[in-house]
Amino acid sequence: MKQFARLMDALSLEPSRDQKLLLLQDYFANTPDPDRGWALEILDGRHKPSIVKPALLRELITEHIDPILFELSYDYVGDLAETISLLWPQGKPTELPGLSELILLMETWPKQMVRQEMARLLSSAETTERWAILKMATGGLRIGVSGAMLREAFARWSGHERSIIDELWHGLAQPHDNFFAWLEGSGPMPERDRPLMFFSPMLAHPLTEPSKQLGCAADFQAEWKWDGIRAQYHRHGG
Repeated sequence: MKQFARLMDALSLEPSRDQKLLLLQDYFANTPDPDRGWALEILDGRHKPSIVKPALLRELITEHIDPILFELSYDYVGDLAETISLLWPQGKPTELPGLSELILLMETWPKQMVRQEMARLLSSAETTERWAILKMATGGLRIGVSGAMLREAFARWSGHERSIIDELWHGLAQPHDNFFAWLEGSGPMPERDRPLMFFSPMLAHPLTEPSKQLGCAADFQAEWKWDGIRAQYHRHGG
């Protein structure tokens, strides 16, 4: 967990896109499975936590500090996770589980124990770890990383064409070990169903010369020009 917390902290503070790409490459190259698979899920926004709500976190922090002080601090900081991570009374830091183990542990908390377990976890974590846990728990990272940036980082790290990674992306699923094996050159490309593979609709451009000068129509691939927001629905395994 410590390594992922440090990554998130570094990404949130780094303004340079190229430096963010280097940070991502370094993390995924030096982090074992299945932690890096979960990191992909979190950074790409695929992991949707539901057990811890912002309202519960507000209740927890106001049990430890004055509610007015919390509200004033929140107004100043502007981010719930950062505010709570800084204000939370520091207990004795203990070594937290790895990222994947921690996520699976949190998902097994009985509903009636979430409040108690979350408070215990926050007290056991250091400030940066606490911030990362809260970001993960609420699902709002806001650290300047997108799916496109992740795909670019994987392309630069592995040497594979970015277009191939784009084609595979929406068909990937946990634990992603086969995907990382392919990126590292120790495994084959993940299986893909070519007829169902998604290709992003292209933008339309006007012709700059008469169509008859472009050659035979059989030499081209045509598609409808769609209007509206582009979306993809991917169904896997049944």
